[in-house]
Amino acid sequence: MCTNNNDKDYVLWRNLGLLGLLGATMVGVGEFMIHYTPEGFSDTSFDFFGNVSDRSLRLGHFIMIPFIPLYIFGYLHFYLGLRSGSEKLARTVFILGVFAFMIGAIWVGSRAFIGSLQHLLDKPDTIDIWKQVVSLYDFYLENLVQGLRILMLALSLVFTITILKGNTVYPHWFAACPPIVPLILIFLSYLFIPTIGNYLLPAAMNLSHIVVFGLSLLSGSKTFTNRTKDHENRHNSPS
Repeated sequence: MCTNNNDKDYVLWRNLGLLGLLGATMVGVGEFMIHYTPEGFSDTSFDFFGNVSDRSLRLGHFIMIPFIPLYIFGYLHFYLGLRSGSEKLARTVFILGVFAFMIGAIWVGSRAFIGSLQHLLDKPDTIDIWKQVVSLYDFYLENLVQGLRILMLALSLVFTITILKGNTVYPHWFAACPPIVPLILIFLSYLFIPTIGNYLLPAAMNLSHIVVFGLSLLSGSKTFTNRTKDHENRHNSPS
């Protein structure tokens, strides 16, 4: 019986993808608990935190934090799936992904803290202190999410170009599914179908990656299966 390196490559690629999917799911659960309110989420004001309980802030924070590093495995999964098309572009996707989620981890790890401050300072005679705290938070941390979105756009462009060049494990239609696409659709759902978007926006970045990691595993698995069959056919064919 012959050993097939393609099988080992597939197992590694699949397991890294599953770890990334687990990370996106659990970070999404935690971020949803921190950001969701029936009245709606806002990324321009912190007043909505007044409608999030202390329990949800704390539980969401500690559910989310341990799983953030799994995003690195998810982007290593993308790298392995893309590198046969272009090593340099695949490496660029991986580097941008790691940069984006190192920055994102700093931002998302601060959300329960600012929510707790909202509860603490949402009392009489604290408005001036609260304004100063919010101003500092905006300067040091809230601006990070804008950088995260820019990196995600750049990553998505390279991701799409790499797949369109061909010879990756992904079919060409997957070029239309970089992380920025479901992210935009989630924001549009919040604007035009708020009854649905209100549940999606609080964990938008994580939901977009749940979709992309899931589609990656589904679409790329077929390529690995076909490569394994080709290898077996070549091995079993007469010399």
